[in-house]
Amino acid sequence: MDLRRQAIYMGRSRVLVGLSMLADPGRSARVWAGSDAGASTRMWTRMTGIREVAIGVGSATAAAQGTGGADWLSMEAVCDLADGAIALFARSVPRRTRLLGLVVIGYGLAELALARRLGDAENEIS
Repeated sequence: MDLRRQAIYMGRSRVLVGLSMLADPGRSARVWAGSDAGASTRMWTRMTGIREVAIGVGSATAAAQGTGGADWLSMEAVCDLADGAIALFARSVPRRTRLLGLVVIGYGLAELALARRLGDAENEIS
């Protein structure tokens, strides 16, 4: 699969995650926070869902157009690396939150690697 298509799929998957966070914030919040997903946690889940949709649409669109996809993908990576680190090092969170933090960090590193390869490919074309 070519680099642009990979970036498009990463962006689209982020949109799906964001939409699921908006559609059912309680369930999405429980995945991260366990049974302690109160009203404020659901509110933050919705806010994060909006961010996921916006970044995913921007990333997929830029990758499809062939310009700026690497920049958007690197922004995705920064969000995921920060989210993962926060989940990993937060106090008093369930073990699953830390494990999900590791998964998100891994995904962020994959996004960074793809962003670099895509950026190199975009620069060669220009």
